Amino acid sequence: MAPISVRRARLLQGKIRRGDSQVISAALLLADLRGFTALVDRYPGTEVVGWLNQHLECIGDAVAERDGEVLKFLGDGILAVFPAAPSGAERACIEAVRAAIDARRRIASRMEALGKALAQLEQLTASFRVSTGSGLSRIKGLGWAEG
Repeated sequence: MAPISVRRARLLQGKIRRGDSQVISAALLLADLRGFTALVDRYPGTEVVGWLNQHLECIGDAVAERDGEVLKFLGDGILAVFPAAPSGAERACIEAVRAAIDARRRIASRMEALGKALAQLEQLTASFRVSTGSGLSRIKGLGWAEG
């Protein structure tokens, strides 16, 4: 299990509240599974959820191993951040790209190990978008007041 991030620790300690925000320099990784919607329509939900969890696990593990943090699960996708501090913006971008490459390898290996020869599974492709700029991101405390 990956160590808890500084941001998540601050959130859990109540130091980040709804309405708060902080600007950080970071690389972002957005990954999703192309062709997933068509798969959902053709296979039982329990089977699809199992495949989806394996897909998200491959990406999440690759992100965590490179000091990134999954910010959000977006259906069949993940939004992750690689903060520039303390190693710098260039290193954050490199780690985001490495996480994307590693996640793609893990997904291919997992599908092969499962022996999924279904044509629809072979048509699924992991699509990764990586922001390689050393831009600023605003980390916010957003959400439902009751949640």
